[in-house]
Amino acid sequence: GRAVDDHPVCRKCRFDLTGVYPGAAACPECGADLEAASAVRIGNRRPRPLLTLGGVLTLTTVVLAVWIAWGSIGPAAWQQLKPVWWLRVEAANHGSVSSVAALDELMWRIKTNTIARRHIGKVVDDALAVQADDTVPWEPKWGELIETARAWLQLSDAQWDAYLSTAAEKAFELELRPRIRADDPLPYRLVQNPARVGEADLAVHIYFSGLWFGDQGVGGQSYVGAVLSATTVDYFHRAITSISPYWPGPGVYELLVVLDVGVYTKRTINPTITRFQTTFKRRLEVVGADAFSARPVHDPVLEQAVRNALHLEPIVNDRMSAGMSQVTGEITIHQTPVDLAFDVIVRRGDREWYLGSIFRSVGQGMTRHDYGNIIYDFDATHVDLILRPSRDVAVITVDIFEYWGSEIVFEDVKLQQR
Repeated sequence: GRAVDDHPVCRKCRFDLTGVYPGAAACPECGADLEAASAVRIGNRRPRPLLTLGGVLTLTTVVLAVWIAWGSIGPAAWQQLKPVWWLRVEAANHGSVSSVAALDELMWRIKTNTIARRHIGKVVDDALAVQADDTVPWEPKWGELIETARAWLQLSDAQWDAYLSTAAEKAFELELRPRIRADDPLPYRLVQNPARVGEADLAVHIYFSGLWFGDQGVGGQSYVGAVLSATTVDYFHRAITSISPYWPGPGVYELLVVLDVGVYTKRTINPTITRFQTTFKRRLEVVGADAFSARPVHDPVLEQAVRNALHLEPIVNDRMSAGMSQVTGEITIHQTPVDLAFDVIVRRGDREWYLGSIFRSVGQGMTRHDYGNIIYDFDATHVDLILRPSRDVAVITVDIFEYWGSEIVFEDVKLQQR
């Protein structure tokens, strides 16, 4: 309010101290310390209601104008008015609706060339930092932003290589069988997790180029091809079969596994984008040729449960020419009480034909297993399908050490002829 006199007044309770101050150390009304700094002010105040009313009306008018403008322009237009620094702050609010909206707006500005190149560099650096940080849940819009900048020639080759290398490295985990015989192959499994990418049409080729223990190199080649996707989960089982002659003897080896990785576009004549190497450190125990590495389990109590878990889908006989057929099929497996490792064989009379192999670990949900082969001198209409336990199948997995050890036979199965 406006001062109407020059009386001393207690600032705390507004008591008029005329005749009391100076001289008194405390306010006689509220007891406040009058010797404290700013405890006393000069002048009683009278409210100015017209001025207050004018302020309220002005504020109300401004709020109403903003509300009307919001309704007429819409939130999308407000996004377009936000400065880049504001959008970057919202984009960093991971997992929120505002983050996705901010990333969409930044991509739109890149496509319409309405964002300065210096700002694009900062935004892309933000995206690469998020991609590299495993503690941040991945939002594919970050990958789409980087891919958009690349498509509109606003991304350096170094930034693009960093994006692809990080995506490929983080998408795969390597598992080795921890214990093998000296004369066994070395199985490994690449687990493909959802990649930290956007919607780019990318493929990855991974070559198992070898491994090292100390300064000793071990040979072997193997290959996996996959698609980089923000949603794909897959498993690739492979085995290095030419490795056994290289072990100096039984023992525990600290291995350095080297993978050569190439990332490719899928729709260009010259598809290679970037190549790099990645390494994994793993421990492996090598035992003697007569030591245990995988063994069959024979337990009559489990037999019925194993049989009940197997469901045979139709077997198809595709006649390719006289005496030559492609025989294919599928087995659905539900929960089993023991690991499985089978050769798949069809039998007619006293003749047998090999169609492939299947394996499965305890604890998996329902799985489907394809098998098939081109076979000769085959003209049967009905066959016995045999699942024959196989140590050779078990030892090329990373985690099967005990497997069901009795044959399972589906008798007199009618083939679907083509």
